[in-house]
Amino acid sequence: MPQPILRVQSISVTFPDSHGGLQALRDVSFEIFPQEFICIVGPSGSGKSTLVNAIVGLKGLDVRGSIVFHGKELIGLDIHERIRLGLGVVFQNRPRLKGLTLAGLLDGLSLNPNILLQIFDNHSIKKFLHRDLDTLSGGEWRLIDLAITLSKQPNLIILDEIEAGVDVENIRTIARLLNSFLQREETKMKRKRSALIITHTGTILKWLDADFGHVMIDGKITPNANPYTILKRIEQSGYKQCYGCVSSM
Repeated sequence: MPQPILRVQSISVTFPDSHGGLQALRDVSFEIFPQEFICIVGPSGSGKSTLVNAIVGLKGLDVRGSIVFHGKELIGLDIHERIRLGLGVVFQNRPRLKGLTLAGLLDGLSLNPNILLQIFDNHSIKKFLHRDLDTLSGGEWRLIDLAITLSKQPNLIILDEIEAGVDVENIRTIARLLNSFLQREETKMKRKRSALIITHTGTILKWLDADFGHVMIDGKITPNANPYTILKRIEQSGYKQCYGCVSSM
């Protein structure tokens, strides 16, 4: 029987006392199996980004429970060790990179600018290379960040609100890159990679075919279900009916 590539088991996350000791996640459990693509949807402030930060190992969180990736416990490992194991992430918030050009970033990461050819043509790449990263639009930065992450060939890629603040044309380009990377046109047995998308609106799922979906409400998560059934119900009545789903958990 196949083993999950990622197993999140009974994790709870609390912010430090400087943030009031707030508990952001409560007894969250789910699994992602090889070749699977799942999504987690939820309203703002429900704990979605905190979940991402706990999985990838950002500092400043008190994480209890178990997060196993490729059979190895992640809690206690720093973010660089987790990435070396094959974890990739595109965060919701862009880093502050004032004064740094795209050419400088790629050089610092020892990456060839040709990794951007899947997004921009040669002429556009030359135009982008010498731009200050702070001058890029939200959509341009997301595409570049995604291309850099995909170039590392992660076994599991986590995308936190990747469509937020991005126009429809760039969302379609993001979806095209992900569909290709995840080999979604192949049969499941031929695929090699998995993905977790965190989303508030579910917009990107118009162009991506997710296998399963969860709803996160008040730091709790519902069992997996058909993601498009979930989104249809949310479109019809918002998230209010979801509160009843987690209140008894």
